[in-house]
Amino acid sequence: MDIKTRLKKTGIVNRILTEKWKKRSRAGLFSPSKAAFLEQHPEKIKEALRKRLEEEPDLGEATMKALREAVGRSPLSGKTGAEKESLETDMLFWHYAFGFTFCEYLGYHFSEIEIPERHGFLSEKDGIQIGYDVNDLREMHVLSDKSETYQSFRRYYRREAFTVASEKDLGGYLEFIEKHPRFVAKLTREACGRSVRLVELSDTKEAAESFFREILSQGKTILEEVVVQSGILAGFNASSVNTVRCITFRNQNGVTVPFTFLKTGRAGAFIDNGAAGGILVAVDEKTGVLGQGTDEFGNRFSEHPDSGLKFEGFRLPDWEEMLRICCEMSEKLPALRLIGWDMAHTEEGWVLIEGNHLTEMIGPQSTTLKGIRRKMETLCAEC
Repeated sequence: MDIKTRLKKTGIVNRILTEKWKKRSRAGLFSPSKAAFLEQHPEKIKEALRKRLEEEPDLGEATMKALREAVGRSPLSGKTGAEKESLETDMLFWHYAFGFTFCEYLGYHFSEIEIPERHGFLSEKDGIQIGYDVNDLREMHVLSDKSETYQSFRRYYRREAFTVASEKDLGGYLEFIEKHPRFVAKLTREACGRSVRLVELSDTKEAAESFFREILSQGKTILEEVVVQSGILAGFNASSVNTVRCITFRNQNGVTVPFTFLKTGRAGAFIDNGAAGGILVAVDEKTGVLGQGTDEFGNRFSEHPDSGLKFEGFRLPDWEEMLRICCEMSEKLPALRLIGWDMAHTEEGWVLIEGNHLTEMIGPQSTTLKGIRRKMETLCAEC
């Protein structure tokens, strides 16, 4: 182990790097004191936002474009004139003051609730801060690299996989695709379903080697045997592997599961993530019974809009077993207190898709329209 690696593993360097990443996650936001001042003096908000957008004109233009596109796909798309201006101002303020993405604002229906209740929600930035507070940066690599996750939790995947990282992997790659000509390819350090694709190669050597060169040029990539989900979960949407995000938390009381939700894709889509157009559905973590669904723009669903299968009241299969598996996996990573596990249900039971060391917080809140700040604070206080 070289000196640079040894230094990274020391406690003081770990704390320095953790604070660095926490600070980076809040880059571009108003300071807490400025946010509090503006909240007490709303007449000054517009001018503060104007100056903020003018600081980086190109970024400001892109921000406004993203805001208007999000609103255009939400239930608030019909607002015009003064109502529209007021909405945009409010969305921008909560974005720059407290770190809420536009999809979070819309997904949490902030336009319909009072300020004190809004503060009970956690923003994406808050979730990152909590993740860095309770998880040891030195051990995050186990989950931030999908190849390492597979090596550590192979028995829970219940399928074969192979990682392509260099030219020397050509032989193993050819053996894998000969056995699994249809497979899933993912960049090992991507998230939110980005880079995930279903691949089916022709049986020619040229096609196989061409794809090898392609993924080699893109970066370290893991190839996985295709998961065949159970008919029960396929009923919502057959083209995507629909997964449960099971969030585990470890404190002095042991490992618990404070939040769960279901992700299901839309017709024809291979990815189930909300950011990829999928639907998030509330799941009672104790019983596995579904509630309402929502997309990332705040549109609500009591049933899947394509298949028509009803969400509310549907009970997910083998629920206690899924909870047991996730808690068991969490026990194997004692340095990571907060983990989001993505689980798929097959005819043989639940299998692991991936683990997330900085699990997002939009799912537990947008599906229930309830903030989880107080619950997370209680969990963290018991660490």
